[in-house]
Amino acid sequence: MVMDCAFLDYLLLRLLVILWVSSLSSCYSFYQLELPNGDNVPHPCKVNYRWPGLGHLNPYGGGPRNPFGEAFQKAGYKWTHDLCIQDSDGDGRTNGQELGDPSCIWTKGRIPASIMDITHPGVCEPIDSPQCQGQNNFVDCHLQEFENCSRIKVEGVQTLTLRFPKNAIPGKETSYYCMTFDLPRDQDYHIIAYEPVIDNRDAMHHILLYGCNSKSPLRFSQPTTCGMNAESLGCYDIIGAWTVGSPGMCLPETVGYRMGNTSYQRALMQIHWNNPRFVQNYTDSSGLRIYYQPATPNISDLAMFMVGQMILEIPPGETNVVHQGICPGSCTSQIFSRPINIVTGMNHMHYLGRIGKVEVFRNGTKVTDLTYDPYYSYDSPTTHVHNPPIQVLPGDELKATCVYNSVSSSHYVYFGESTQEEMCVMFLTVYPATAIKKNNCVQVGPLNACDRVAGKSYEGCDWISFTSLKGPNITYFEESLMANCSLDGFCRPECQQVRREIAQHPCMKGEIVKLINMVFSRTQHGLQFLVRYNSCQDEDIRQPGKETCPKQCQC
Repeated sequence: MVMDCAFLDYLLLRLLVILWVSSLSSCYSFYQLELPNGDNVPHPCKVNYRWPGLGHLNPYGGGPRNPFGEAFQKAGYKWTHDLCIQDSDGDGRTNGQELGDPSCIWTKGRIPASIMDITHPGVCEPIDSPQCQGQNNFVDCHLQEFENCSRIKVEGVQTLTLRFPKNAIPGKETSYYCMTFDLPRDQDYHIIAYEPVIDNRDAMHHILLYGCNSKSPLRFSQPTTCGMNAESLGCYDIIGAWTVGSPGMCLPETVGYRMGNTSYQRALMQIHWNNPRFVQNYTDSSGLRIYYQPATPNISDLAMFMVGQMILEIPPGETNVVHQGICPGSCTSQIFSRPINIVTGMNHMHYLGRIGKVEVFRNGTKVTDLTYDPYYSYDSPTTHVHNPPIQVLPGDELKATCVYNSVSSSHYVYFGESTQEEMCVMFLTVYPATAIKKNNCVQVGPLNACDRVAGKSYEGCDWISFTSLKGPNITYFEESLMANCSLDGFCRPECQQVRREIAQHPCMKGEIVKLINMVFSRTQHGLQFLVRYNSCQDEDIRQPGKETCPKQCQC
């Protein structure tokens, strides 16, 4: 595949920057573990960004140290009482107060007293206050802009800005809103680039643009609350995307997303707002600006393809939690009708994410990496561009790996929509679009995407029947739970016996339990099953009126 020189120069420059940053970052992750909330320090003037190189002038580490970095070096790169009580940046707060250890009692490996309202101990804040004037010249508050893209300067390229009208953001942590837009339909076009139009940076998390099929009656003329799964709305294919830290996307010269007369004539734009402080007066009118040109035979149609893992369980206080999602060869043989070409790849996790990669295996042997972020940063996602593109064959295996560090977390973290939860989803742009029959191969617990869609049993568990509460044995279980187990949280002896019987069922053993819990949690009927079943825990018999505490919450 051939790219224009300007675009290739940009990619090479970006690759050099990434390699340079990675080399500088190779040791800051080690030092983060020596400090309370060392991996959880926000950028002082870029909302939703972090400062991982905590002791350096460069947010990504390496080079000269900031005032806190100098004090940390003098302390032997250890968190000491003297370092804790210092005010390295002179803003009136001790290092301990800024890092969530105001009493200076934290020790390595423990969860800090506070993981909220963390500030930077090496940057005088607020940065625009009189006392901080002249002290923060090394702090760059400028956000990366859409890079020069030679493709959009060609004659015949048009623009279309899709954005919400001014809309109130709900005063809750996570909100998904959707709106549909009509696309040009007088002929076929290719989307060749897109950039974000961001109104409220304090709340924006990501934007996804989906192409809607011609049979979908869906129309949202105003921003309307919606879930994170646009497929349920009849809009299946991602044709544009933005997340925090990304300036936009200029696609390689010979590919584009098709829209128009014979393709998508309507798009659904989904915006995710993240409002963890429950601010009541936020508004937003963000969106995407797309660049498009008339479709020509020499431009290949792109598609977005996703791999990853949807069931995550990340315990607190851990430095290395690994989750994987596999799309086996038996599944790619079904999804890919012929060889596909990978043009770009991007890993997506949230703030606990540390390492992300997608690997290709052929006949049991690794072929290459499609993505690899040894120092993943949610704030600065890396788009891995492949020139020439990497060919993946039907029968190849794709393995997504996500590694998390939860030292700064005080509770279990699961897969979810908000940035306080986690994700493990990798995005690949591929062509030809007609070669893929399904836009994702995301694993759910132990089941790969194809086995899940087919309803295939797992280690003796017919999970479809079990979660639909059908079949003689399953009906008996439900009736027994209804008769003997209450919703008041107390464990009765007769319920304990029912629990023992149900616990022997193949669907209540091993890794499949995570899938069962996820499916049950999505329906009222299933939730009642779980609440009654979990009113007893193993051999713990709790009686009404007794104050008891499960083992996991005892001090």
